[in-house]
Amino acid sequence: MKSALLICTMAILCVVYADSDVSGLKLSDGTPAESFNYEAQKQSALNDITKSLNELSQLHHERVISLNAQLDSAYSLSFSTVQKILSATLADVSGKAGNSKFNTDVCYQVASNHITNLTTKSTEDLDICKTNAMQEIESFAEIISAVKTLGENLLVKLNSIPELCNTPTESEKSDCLSNEMQNFPLSSYTVLVDVTNGFQLPVVNGALNPNDGCFADVVLTARNGAANIQNEAENCAKTLMAKVSA
Repeated sequence: MKSALLICTMAILCVVYADSDVSGLKLSDGTPAESFNYEAQKQSALNDITKSLNELSQLHHERVISLNAQLDSAYSLSFSTVQKILSATLADVSGKAGNSKFNTDVCYQVASNHITNLTTKSTEDLDICKTNAMQEIESFAEIISAVKTLGENLLVKLNSIPELCNTPTESEKSDCLSNEMQNFPLSSYTVLVDVTNGFQLPVVNGALNPNDGCFADVVLTARNGAANIQNEAENCAKTLMAKVSA
């Protein structure tokens, strides 16, 4: 999943930046590039890039920091729920074995072994669920970081345009500035930011689904397993008592 996200992002970067804004830059008010005003266009581009960088910072908070916290909480709750289910089952089997008129220790021991195995399996499955989701978040965080770096590099490029256009005459300088701003990949970058904002995290969303996510599945499996262990212990005790009474 991590590799897939990164490959997808690199493909988007290649497509987006292969097509610079040669059609002409427009200001935020829709003014076409023909009415060239370098300072106004520079300020407009600066505002748009800064806005995009702020959006990416907010995206990192909402889709990386916040989701990691939700994963930690969901994992802890699921782990605690599984432990309570299995502990209650073992306590019930132990209590019935202790109150039995016959020696059913073997039934308790078998149930205890099953509980131990189920505890181990449940913990492993919870760990896998969390790890897969965290890897997807980590991959998405790297994507956000890469897109932010591109934006920061664009700011450097934007501020360096006057140095590139240090020509002898004002006419040449104006033409140079106009060409640089027309070729400045602002629209491509904002499209890339929009694409990044639209990324879905199916593994994370699946893990956090309270009904059929992988955390919920582990809890359900543990609950069903505990019920089976309890039934087996009761059947074991009944079989022993029947043999003794025969």
